[in-house]
Amino acid sequence: DAVCTFADFFEYDPDITLTKTPDRDVALQGQPVVYEYVLENTGNVDLTPLGALSDIVVDDKCDLVTYVSGGTPPTMKPGDRWTFTCTVDQIGSPPTVTNQAEATMKDGFEVPIKAKDDATVDVLVPELELVKTVDQPVIYPDTEVTYTYVATNTGTAPFEAPQGATDRDGWMDDNVCSPVTYVSGDTGDDSIMDPGEAWTYTCSDTLTVDTENTGTFTGTPFAGTGPGKQTGPEVEATDKATVDVIVPGIDITKTPSAP
Repeated sequence: DAVCTFADFFEYDPDITLTKTPDRDVALQGQPVVYEYVLENTGNVDLTPLGALSDIVVDDKCDLVTYVSGGTPPTMKPGDRWTFTCTVDQIGSPPTVTNQAEATMKDGFEVPIKAKDDATVDVLVPELELVKTVDQPVIYPDTEVTYTYVATNTGTAPFEAPQGATDRDGWMDDNVCSPVTYVSGDTGDDSIMDPGEAWTYTCSDTLTVDTENTGTFTGTPFAGTGPGKQTGPEVEATDKATVDVIVPGIDITKTPSAP
């Protein structure tokens, strides 16, 4: 007698992959970054969440990872791709921030199926320094003095012009002396203050009284270019200089040698 055996073989292979992507690779410290997570069922069986959709993806530095679209939850069929998102309102400390996300689903036997991915964002710090000096700190009335201002980008983020400035002169202001004029320091002559650049300005004024005045340098930090460019709030740096004015005068005291 012949014996026939029919094999009904199925290779049970539950599996998922997680891909995490930030909306920008470079960000300004303290500014937001949005992460996108794409979870795919790369196995051959249906999967379901252990709990709520909001519990599927957990990020160690971003709270409230939210389901956005994809598939027909709560069942994740083979080949389904679900998209999640999460926003960090203020990206952390420089020079880089790396965070890891983990996704968890379960198969029909209640066995957890996990996948991980991480992403790194370079963090730029906007910082400015201003040093103001005067060529004659002590003068007689009606003497012209010249102030020199050196503004330096001491951070890691580049700066562009502040709001309302039409040229580099518009980055610098003095509450007493005007006009303040740009002299030198812009490498590449591109009106972008890159990290390490030091821009020099001057202003002259004729003084008649003791004067303390304040110079203010303002720039707008940014990260990246094109559609993904991120702009932060304006940053200011200030410094003061004092000029003392000598008022000439002669006092004569006359006394008799005898009454």
